[in-house]
Amino acid sequence: MMKSPSFPATLAGAAVLALAPLVGLAKESPRPQPAPTKAWDQAAVTGLAQQLAQAADQLYSAYFDMPGSAGQVGSGDAVDASRLENDLQVLQEMTHGLAGALKKGRNRVQTTPQFEDIGEKARDARVLAAFLFEESPVIDRAEAARKIWMQLQPYYGVPEPKE
Repeated sequence: MMKSPSFPATLAGAAVLALAPLVGLAKESPRPQPAPTKAWDQAAVTGLAQQLAQAADQLYSAYFDMPGSAGQVGSGDAVDASRLENDLQVLQEMTHGLAGALKKGRNRVQTTPQFEDIGEKARDARVLAAFLFEESPVIDRAEAARKIWMQLQPYYGVPEPKE
């Protein structure tokens, strides 16, 4: 005669079956990475990252040179202006961090998360800048920085974040 499992054992078995798909997902990469289209060139990538950091500095400076920057835009836009200021400051720090890591010899695998984060933060800043300013040196500088990021993209194989 077969003995039926106890209630706690049945509950534990059901939990294992219910959670099995979630456990399997935890092992998968959250973002499949396309393959880079350019062979890794440490010197070239480091140079481009340094250019990107300089472009982020120029972008931050252009923002503060704009009339209406630093929360002085119309009262309804003060929060967005402050958010943009914060995004630009974080972007500056991130790009300098990437350039420094590459200068120290970090490779593609080690710096890909930084590169992805920069792309996402830059996208956020571009969208917000376009909302606040129709045409401005800020938008021009953001586009110049984006072009440098796009020159780095083939070394990483990371797609540009969607706007």
